[in-house]
Amino acid sequence: MKTVDDLKGKILATVGAGAALDIPVRAMLRAHGLEDRRDYTMVEAAFPNMLPMLLDHKIDFMPAVNPFVSDPRFKASTRPLFTVAEAMGGPTQFIVWTAQESFIQKNRAVMVDLLEDTVRVARFLTDPKNHDAAVAIAAKITKQPPANLGYVYTDEDPYRDPNMRPNLDYLQRAVDKQQETGFLKDKLDVKAHADLAPLEEAIQRIN
Repeated sequence: MKTVDDLKGKILATVGAGAALDIPVRAMLRAHGLEDRRDYTMVEAAFPNMLPMLLDHKIDFMPAVNPFVSDPRFKASTRPLFTVAEAMGGPTQFIVWTAQESFIQKNRAVMVDLLEDTVRVARFLTDPKNHDAAVAIAAKITKQPPANLGYVYTDEDPYRDPNMRPNLDYLQRAVDKQQETGFLKDKLDVKAHADLAPLEEAIQRIN
């Protein structure tokens, strides 16, 4: 397979319907006139199981993420068809923290304290001078050799804002694609529901 169109009639792996790497795949295939169940089959699998399934010809496509893309077998047996940015129309924000407004109002002081701690951690982890320490932490948590985690918090890893600020325009792009692919019934205006005031207060404490 050399093009997206070649995926017609094939079996594709996904980590889960509606997941951050599931939406771009469905969006790209839809842009090429391909729909799940009609033109291709989507099966759910855990990331560690995808490459063995691909090598055993149980699937024809898998989303590629770290650290699995560093496996020599992956590099020798696959080719990229498209990127998330190509599927989504540009850079995209997928993961955000949310809470109900009533909860934030009731616990605002504690929430700001939490965000302050989180920003301090984010700044530490994303600072290149702390890379070795960040890798050591990741190795301890994941129980992997540090040599396998050199990509952590580098240009080879998803970007993290050191102040934990979400990019609302990029998030809107992701939400729009969720709606277009049928995972949201109606359109949603992200900025109308975003309140970054507690985060900005936390940032000012540190600055």
